[in-house]
Amino acid sequence: MRRKYIVSPTETLPFGSISRAFSRHTALLYQIYDTAARVRGLPPHFSKPSAALSPNVGADAPGRPLLPLWGNSPSAHIGPASVETRRTLSGFMELLPAPQQQMERMMDILRKTYALYGFTPLDTPVIESSEVLLAKAGGETEKQIYRFQKGDSDLSLRFDLTVPLAKYVALHYNELAFPFRRYQIGKVYRGERAQRGRFREFYQCDIDVIGDGELDITNDAEIPAIIYTVFSRLGLSRFQIRINNRRILNGFYAMLGLSDKSGDIMRTVDKIEKIGPDLVRAILVDDYAIEGEKADEILAFIGIKGTNEEVLASLEKYRGRNEMFDQGLDELTTVAKYLGAFGVPQENFAVDLTIAR
Repeated sequence: MRRKYIVSPTETLPFGSISRAFSRHTALLYQIYDTAARVRGLPPHFSKPSAALSPNVGADAPGRPLLPLWGNSPSAHIGPASVETRRTLSGFMELLPAPQQQMERMMDILRKTYALYGFTPLDTPVIESSEVLLAKAGGETEKQIYRFQKGDSDLSLRFDLTVPLAKYVALHYNELAFPFRRYQIGKVYRGERAQRGRFREFYQCDIDVIGDGELDITNDAEIPAIIYTVFSRLGLSRFQIRINNRRILNGFYAMLGLSDKSGDIMRTVDKIEKIGPDLVRAILVDDYAIEGEKADEILAFIGIKGTNEEVLASLEKYRGRNEMFDQGLDELTTVAKYLGAFGVPQENFAVDLTIAR
C-alpha cells in the first residue's frame, strides 16, 4: 500500500515523490517511519516536522499544511479545500507546537513542586455517571454540564476535579492512607459561553489534603505556600495570595443575627470587586431584606484594610462576642504566622475579609 499526501488541490503525489515536491513547494519535511506498512489499514508513524522549515505548501495553496492520508479509500484523502471547513470548536484549545511545549514545561514545574511537598499524582475518568457528578450540584452546574446518553447510561463530562476526587476517596477509602495528599492535572469541560479568558475545555491543576477527621490548621498554610513556590518557579513575582476564614464571617454575621442569611451575604459580598459596594448594599437590602444599618456594618467589616498585622489587630476588637468568630480568628492568625515561617513574603499574601470561598 502506498501512502499518499495531497500537496495542492490538484496534485496528489506518491511517497517516492514527496521529497521533490517538498523542495519545490518549500513545505514541511515529514520523516515517515511506516512500521505498519505491511498491515493493511494501520496508519504509519511519523515524526514532528522540523521547525526550521516553512509550514506552507506554496503559492498554489498558501498557508495550507500537508495532511497525512491513510489507506486507499477516496474518503480518506482530505485535501486543503476541505480543511477550510474544519474548525476547532469555540472555547476549545488547540496550541501550536511552541506554546504547547511551554504548556508542558509549566505542567512539569507543577508536578515537580507538588511532588516536592509530598503530593501523589492521581487521574480520574473524564466521563462519569451524571448521577455522580450532579449528586451535590444543581442550578448553574447542571446547565453547564456536557451530558449525553449512551445506551441506557446517563453520562457527563467532568466539570471539575473535586467531585471525581470525592467519589475516588469514597470508593477506595479502605485502601488509602490518611491524610491523603493528591494532585491532579487534567482537562475539565463546561458548556458556558466562550469568551476571552473563559474556555469550555481547560486544565485544572488541583492539590488537596483529605483527612479522616479533623485536619491540622497548618495544612491551610501549606497550600498557599505551595502556590507561592509554583508561581515563583514560573517566573512570577508581582502577585498576592488573599486569605480569610469562613468561621470569622459566619461568626460576625451571627453577631448581627443574620446566621440564616450568611450564605446569601457571602455570595453577594464575593461579587464586590465586579459590581462595587453600592450594588452589594442594594442587593443585601432589597433582595435579602437586610436592614440598611446592618448592611452598612457588613460593608464596614469587610472593608477593613491595612497590613496583615493591622487587619488581625482590628479583628481582635470583635473577640469575645461569638465563639465561632474567636475560633476563626485564632486559625487565621495561625495561618498568617505559618505562611511567614514557610518562606512566603508578607507582600505576597494578604488577609482579605471579602474572600468567602
